[in-house]
Amino acid sequence: MTALRHLYTHGCGNLEGLPPKLGQLTSLQTLTNFVVGTGPDCSSIGELQHLNNLSGSLVLSQLENVTEAIDAKMAHLENKKELTALSLRWTTTEEEKPNCLKVLEGLEAPYGLKALRINDYRGTSFPAWMSMLPNMVELHLYDCKKSKNLQPLWQVPGLQVLCLKGLEELQCLCSSDTLFSFPSLKELVLVGMPAFDRWCEVNWLQGEQVMFPQLEKLSVKKCEKLISLPETAPLGQSCGQNCTEIWSPFAALKILKLKDLESFHGWETIKATRGHQIMFPHLEKLSIRSCQELIALPEAPLLEEFCGVHYKMALSAFPVLKELKLKKLDKFQKWGAADEAIQGQRHIIFPCLENLSIGYCRNLIALPEGPFLHELCGGDYGKAHSAFPELKVLELEKLENFQKWGAADEETQGQQIIFPCLENLSIDSCQNLIALPKSNIYESLGLTTLPEVTKLSSLEIIDSHQQIFLAAIPRVIDSLSKLVISFNDAAAAALPAGAFELADSSSIKSPLTSLQLGSNCNLLFHSSALALWTSFVQLQVLRIQDCDALVYWPVEEFQSLVSLRNLEIEDCNKLIGYAPAAPGQPTSERSQLLPNLESLNIRDCESLVEIFNMPASLKTMEVQRCPELKSLFGKQQDKPTWNQGPSTDVMASTAAVPELSSSASWDRFLPCLESLFIHECGSLSEVVNLPPSLRKIDIFDCDKLQLLSGQLDALRTLDIGWCPRLRSLESTSGELQMLERLFLWNCKILAPFLSSRPQAHTYLRYVTIRGCPGIKSLPSSLRQQLGSLDDNVKYLDLSPGAKLLKPKTWKYASCRN
Repeated sequence: MTALRHLYTHGCGNLEGLPPKLGQLTSLQTLTNFVVGTGPDCSSIGELQHLNNLSGSLVLSQLENVTEAIDAKMAHLENKKELTALSLRWTTTEEEKPNCLKVLEGLEAPYGLKALRINDYRGTSFPAWMSMLPNMVELHLYDCKKSKNLQPLWQVPGLQVLCLKGLEELQCLCSSDTLFSFPSLKELVLVGMPAFDRWCEVNWLQGEQVMFPQLEKLSVKKCEKLISLPETAPLGQSCGQNCTEIWSPFAALKILKLKDLESFHGWETIKATRGHQIMFPHLEKLSIRSCQELIALPEAPLLEEFCGVHYKMALSAFPVLKELKLKKLDKFQKWGAADEAIQGQRHIIFPCLENLSIGYCRNLIALPEGPFLHELCGGDYGKAHSAFPELKVLELEKLENFQKWGAADEETQGQQIIFPCLENLSIDSCQNLIALPKSNIYESLGLTTLPEVTKLSSLEIIDSHQQIFLAAIPRVIDSLSKLVISFNDAAAAALPAGAFELADSSSIKSPLTSLQLGSNCNLLFHSSALALWTSFVQLQVLRIQDCDALVYWPVEEFQSLVSLRNLEIEDCNKLIGYAPAAPGQPTSERSQLLPNLESLNIRDCESLVEIFNMPASLKTMEVQRCPELKSLFGKQQDKPTWNQGPSTDVMASTAAVPELSSSASWDRFLPCLESLFIHECGSLSEVVNLPPSLRKIDIFDCDKLQLLSGQLDALRTLDIGWCPRLRSLESTSGELQMLERLFLWNCKILAPFLSSRPQAHTYLRYVTIRGCPGIKSLPSSLRQQLGSLDDNVKYLDLSPGAKLLKPKTWKYASCRN
């Protein structure tokens, strides 16, 4: 073994130590995890002394077992010149370990190390060698809960990634009053540091020096005492423009995430510099969440000083921002620190923003008004304002007081607020918002007559006022591909005359492919909405939920849905089935609906008695918790006649099983149905006329079900449980030749149905039968088949207590009373 070069021990969570005399493997080049054990049967850390050929990454774990500094020094880590990454791990403990600092000092890393990770260290400070690694690129300190001070890490010239998590007593990054800067740092992560309240020990004015000149990504979470970002400095010529009057804490930052900062409320710390106009010139993504004291975004400078003359009347702190998320900011209400003092034509703008998501900001009343678009983009925009000229996605959620689309008075004569590139709009639970922008709704949504204007393709109005939907739908229906609506008022709004009147209802064919109707969408089943349904010829997915207006199957509304593939109906508790037939009209004349439907899912419709006549295209059918359902397949096919004859089932049975007449035309009844799923339909007494295309049947908790029948030659999976009255399962062929899985549970009077003909069930692999006393045994040929299967194939086995006579090789399937 002395020639061993690579030893991989990572991922061995229960490993308590390595064998003794590991140090004799002097040719070892790879050792992924050295676990420091205790006792004579484990290698001590001193065994690393002569393993100087180690390269790549090395983890030292259970370092709490190293109690003396001299033992740590014996490892001679500094001599392992080929190591690039070192991880030092103590076992999690709340106690401060004696000599922790001395031990860590003895574990001095090699000079050329690039990445260092320290976990669960319990010392109060760190050794000096940490700031003397000139090639170190990454430093990760995790759960060093007693550490109060850091070494001067800014002295590490190549440090690019610094991640500090769970340093619960650390108050700042710098404990010196000397000017400092992290010259190469690109990513900084600060998480779970409740004592961290400032960036440096003493608040001093940085002057023209930026603390993090190259930082591109900053994430700060759960630092409850932190009140602001680091000190700002003039951008100067660093951004390529004349920005001497524009200040920034991060000249190169691209991604900023702030989360769970209970005290954070300012964008700069020192009072002497407050009031400066702040810019994040390269920030592309900004996420602020659960910062309860934050009231406003920073005061923004004029963009003409940064972006040129086209923005001479616009203010922005985020000239290249593309994604902005503001969530759970209870006090947030202003889009700039001084926006209440903005006068004249100076308005806030986010010139490159494409995605805006705002949620749970209870004090936010409005979006920024924005400058006149014609000043920014040219063209015939007239008096149109926009703070978001490039916005594509807008999400508003749980904004209790939000009521305006712009901070200024929207009723100013001739002025409009628009979103010229908006594609996706979602409004969720905004109780005080009763309309989209008031003037010319189609222009407000970007549906203008101007050239090259993107049309809205997705609209979600959830738990909000019906007026928003009524105002928007006539103007956007010719562009939407997705529509989701639910309303907060159970009483239908008074429908104005022509509420759903389209510009040219005879020719408009909506591109809508997905429609979700949530709670209180009764107005969609008002007679005046029929023109709207007529345009849904491309609709493929329809979901209807909690609609009390749905009492009978909406035959007229469904008539135009010729492209529908997927239909879901849930919690429509007043839905019964078909409307009563007109006098003299037979039920057989009911028209077939949804000619291309492939999937039907009906759940929790407590009054449903019958399902509509389904098309031949149906592939999957799921019906759950419909306690009054009596007819699964409606009146669409008369039952085939039965011929009494001898049973084809040769298993032990007390009654003959009837055969289906060969005259029954099975292929014309749901010929594509492959999966049938029925749960908790307590009034359903029979499921008959099942087609030969079925591959899977899953039926549970149907208390009154007595008969299951059809042509089941292709069935592969049969799962039935808790159907105490099920007496018969019948197939026209008498055999389930393709069956692979059989699960029967608590079907008290179910008669045997498996064939005893040799090779009748060649594919059957999984068998579970329990609580079915009517099935007293399995055919001998089937027992032999299951008993001879290869041991590597797994089966459900409920053999304990089974009353089944079986051969010695029988292992995998059982019957139990």
